[in-house]
Amino acid sequence: MLLKLFLFMCEVKNRVIKNDLMTYANSLTFRLILAIFPFLIALLTLLGFLNLPVDRIINTVVEDMPKEMADMISYFISDVLSEKRLSLLSSSIIIAVYSASAGIHTMVKGVCATFETHEDRNFFKTRFISIILMLVFVVIIVATLYITIFGDTINSFLESRDIVRHIPDVVTGSLMHIIIAVIIAIFLVLLYKFSVNMRIGLKYLLPGIVFTMASWFIVSKLFNIYITNFSRYSVIYGSIGAIFVFALWLLLLSVLILVGSQINAVLYDKEFMGRLNRHFNGGIDKGLY
Repeated sequence: MLLKLFLFMCEVKNRVIKNDLMTYANSLTFRLILAIFPFLIALLTLLGFLNLPVDRIINTVVEDMPKEMADMISYFISDVLSEKRLSLLSSSIIIAVYSASAGIHTMVKGVCATFETHEDRNFFKTRFISIILMLVFVVIIVATLYITIFGDTINSFLESRDIVRHIPDVVTGSLMHIIIAVIIAIFLVLLYKFSVNMRIGLKYLLPGIVFTMASWFIVSKLFNIYITNFSRYSVIYGSIGAIFVFALWLLLLSVLILVGSQINAVLYDKEFMGRLNRHFNGGIDKGLY
């Protein structure tokens, strides 16, 4: 059984390399990071319409940053908050949505590559699917960042500045983990099922979904342990370190999602699975080695 699993994983590894999945993962990560900046501009512009105290917002954001970076970001925040421009808000949202949906579209093409099929649906249909998946994915990313990685840090920050007095434990407790797991499962089912223009039974999707979900939480917990106990990026590198950690985490998640799809694709390959089963039923198939 272990040897069969080993041969199966070797086939997955070979196809990951053959289908160049790292390129798709890198492209997705770049697109999503690119979407962050117009999203932040849109968020700051929206805050400007709420008439919140600009000085307090700037002091909260730049308090622990190096002076040069703090001056640059303070000027940027002040400039965005001081002018209530609907054109800036709308254009930032459009750019953020376009970039993020383009990243998800890249992931859809990566899933197609794992099944070695070509995308032959029309542009509007694929973009609509990408936007729906993007919205779900953004919710997952934000919730996962808060609950499993930066939750303790964010809670301590908010409570230390009396922004909130007490955050209930249920917000980062087991119930929220279960909710996030359900949302991730729904996202993966939608991604794996609708990315490929072919009918794939749920039984072929479950192994990849289980692998991706388990790996997702393990990687997120490891980053949480690193940030809580070992990381000193806020002292040495300022906020650039946080961006690096976020980018690395996002890249790993992108890789895990595509590897999960590749696991499903190998399971769906009746020719390979037939050869694998014949080998362990007494026949010898040199093509497996």
